[in-house]
Formats: sequence, structure tokens, C-alpha cells
Amino acid sequence: MQTLELPSRYGMLPALSWGQPSAQPVLAIHGWLDNSLSFEQLAPRLVEQFPHFRFIAVDLPGHGLAPHLPAGVSYPFWTWSEVLVDLLTFFGRPIHVMGHSMGAAAALLVAGSCPELMRSLVCIDALGPATGTQQSAVELFRRAMLEPTGRASPGFRELQEAIELRRRATPWLTAEQLQAMVARNLEHRAGRWHWRTDPRLRNHSRIRFTEDMLAGFLAGADLPVLVVRASKGILPEEIIQQRMACLPRGELVSLVGHHHCHMDPGSLPELVVAISHFLRECDCAE
Repeated sequence: MQTLELPSRYGMLPALSWGQPSAQPVLAIHGWLDNSLSFEQLAPRLVEQFPHFRFIAVDLPGHGLAPHLPAGVSYPFWTWSEVLVDLLTFFGRPIHVMGHSMGAAAALLVAGSCPELMRSLVCIDALGPATGTQQSAVELFRRAMLEPTGRASPGFRELQEAIELRRRATPWLTAEQLQAMVARNLEHRAGRWHWRTDPRLRNHSRIRFTEDMLAGFLAGADLPVLVVRASKGILPEEIIQQRMACLPRGELVSLVGHHHCHMDPGSLPELVVAISHFLRECDCAE
């Protein structure tokens, strides 16, 4: 595993990579309140299958070791899509992209609006962002506008306290599976462990797309898209089928596991097989 930094409109972003530096880049985008180390189990296994690829996972702004946005600025959902466009532009050619949860949802918006920037997209337990309705828009906007600015926590005396708190939010992962990723979201100062994660990330969205609006992005994603659905994940059957029907070149694979299946050793073998088969098909089709 190597460390590097990648440029974006929000500053230089820390990243981790697996594979030879001269190999073709494959970009991995993490989920909400996670960071690049969420791919530390999946990426090395994919490198074994594809030595000509270099898997690069970036810390999004406000996550992991990445800088926060300036004071007074919120994190609208399209922030992550803007970052992805910056990174794809930096690489200078279409590349494979994979994302988990929020990262996959942000990547889908880019695939639907700028499909020429990607060779393919792998979405792990997500297919587009959470949506809203015309009827709920005013209340959603009001709640977000009146919401207090995110406040920092008082911190933890022991690292394990933070890991246990995160484990309660994702009970399908063990403390051991979470330790490295959670530690990257923390810093030690004044004798206590504090979250590096920007507390504003927990604030509610002001605006959400409707399903009809999202359907336009799905229809515009004219590239190979693999959607991996975890059996105990967050994707309702009705929604996933409705959205899959809009994808011009979509493929759906279901596996046994939870939302963070890319971090779970029990789900990893099946996930690696699905992604490997998809990437080989993409390479053969070019």
C-alpha cells in the first residue's frame, strides 16, 4: 500500500493505492463517514486478479485525513461528484471507477452527466442518492436551514471507545474490521482522541432529487455499470428494480452480506468474483 495526494478544487486530497505506480488507475470512492481505508481488504484482492491495474482510494473532503471545507460552507451532495470530476480530469483519460454507498451514488451522477469520463462504474450497495418528493421539499429545506451547525464531540479517552461507538452504528462489522478505518478518522490531542471527520457531514441535505430527476441521470449513464446489492443492505427491492430499468447497460448482482460487504471477509470472495468478472468483460469489449 502506498500513500499519495490528488488535486481537487477543494485542495489536495490524501489517497491510498494498491498495485504498481505505473499501472492503469482504478478509482475507489468511499461512503459517508468512512475513508479510503474502507477498501483495504478489497483492493489488494483485486490487484491479485488485475496486476495491470492500480487501485486508488481517496479521502473525500471532511473525511479521513482530507481537509474540511471552509467555515460557513455546507456539504451539498454534489460536492462528492465535483471531486470525482476533478480526479477523472486529472487522470486525463477514461478510467474504471468503483464506489460504495455515498461514493457510488455520487459516481452515478457523474456517469449520468459525463459518461465520457469513465470506462465503467461499479456501485457497491447503492444506485444513486436518496431521493425526495415535491411534497417533502419545503419541510426538508426548512429542517436543514434551521439545523444547528455540526458540533464537535468532546472526544474519547481510549481509541477503543471510538471504535465501539462506530461499531454500534454498523453492528455487522467487528471492532477488528473497523479499527484501521476508524483510526484514520481520528486524531490524538490534549490526551484524548477526537474525530477528524467534519461534524457538518451529519447535517441534513437541503435539497434532494426526485425519482424522476434521478431517472434522467440513470438513463444518461451510457457505460457498463455493475450494481452489487447486499442481501442485508440498504437497497429496497422496488427501488433497485425501478432504477435498474433506467440504466442502458446495467448489470445487477446480489450477494449474501451487509451494507459494508467490501469490508466483510465473509462477503469478500463473492464480491471479488463479481467485480473481476465485470472488469474482464469490460476489457474484452474494448
